[in-house]
Amino acid sequence: MILLSGALMADAQSCGTRSWEYWQTFRDHFVSQAGRVIDPINPEKAITTSEGQSYALFFALVANDPETFSRLIMWTENNLAGGHLDKQLPGWEWGRKTDGIWGLMDDNSATDADLWIAYSLGEAGRLWNKPEYLEKSENLLRLILSKETVLIPGLGRELIPGAVGFHLSDHSWRLNPSYQPPQVLRYFSSRYPGSSWGELEKNSLQVMNAVSPFGLAPDWVDFDTNTRHFNADAATGDRGSYDAIRVYLWVGMLPRSDPQWLGLQDHFSAIVRFITPDGRVPEVTHPLNGVVEGNGPVGFSAAIAPLVQAVGKDPAREVSKFRDLVTPTVSNSYYNWVLTLFAEGFTAGDFSFTATGSLVPAWSCVSR
Repeated sequence: MILLSGALMADAQSCGTRSWEYWQTFRDHFVSQAGRVIDPINPEKAITTSEGQSYALFFALVANDPETFSRLIMWTENNLAGGHLDKQLPGWEWGRKTDGIWGLMDDNSATDADLWIAYSLGEAGRLWNKPEYLEKSENLLRLILSKETVLIPGLGRELIPGAVGFHLSDHSWRLNPSYQPPQVLRYFSSRYPGSSWGELEKNSLQVMNAVSPFGLAPDWVDFDTNTRHFNADAATGDRGSYDAIRVYLWVGMLPRSDPQWLGLQDHFSAIVRFITPDGRVPEVTHPLNGVVEGNGPVGFSAAIAPLVQAVGKDPAREVSKFRDLVTPTVSNSYYNWVLTLFAEGFTAGDFSFTATGSLVPAWSCVSR
């Protein structure tokens, strides 16, 4: 099943891209020598998440850093997936447990992380000519389809946020639109035509629009199979914040050649009108009534930059807000860094996506 033909293989020679300072700083401050991303917000537990590993893998690929990529995927497989990504989905949280032993603190999976891991492995296999990465990607994709997708009455086949815990009752499912980046689903749909990925892509786009009537994305929603309606999440309510900010980021990074580009960016550009004069983005939105509250952290301002750029405004101000945090003394800004690496790398031209979801890093010499 490995797709590795000469037609698909990109020329991996350097094309003179800039040195990506943000990645180098992130790597030096958040990635251990063993290859794990440490979120320093809780030093005692020194938590690593599958999310953090997945994003770092993507950034290492964009930066043409195969050595760090290798360490990251090796640590991920050995510590989050029991040494077997072909048999076990990565557990989402690892760190120092209450008994002082290091290991998985929660072995449930996180679908967004698994998608990004599989995506980065597949594209690393193509761009770096590493068949073993393509094989790992395909094995992980089989697990995702088996354990993280379900047939939901009224929705069809849908990605759920993790393997367990999201079927709230016999008629209610909990979903998270930020867990389904459209370019990643487009990539799998294009890579495996005629598979379930096409249906998953189509259904995820329907969900993204249905849960945001005012163009503001929620963190979580509940879907009632009896009424066939989306409702405010039972746990978090009508709220969009630290999860939802990624929806605007994913949509902002879609290429103009993507058939969903115009509709999605027009819909979700609603958030742009709430940006303050000094570039702050609301910390909380209420997607069901269109009300916003407060000012989000600087990473929110960075995350919105690709969408700001897409609607014809200058993203430089939004991205520049993060620069005050780019110092060795900052130790608790993991999520701000992640959002900014995506946004700054994209707006600066370090990477883009094709209409079929493939990655175009600046170093690959592939025509955009």
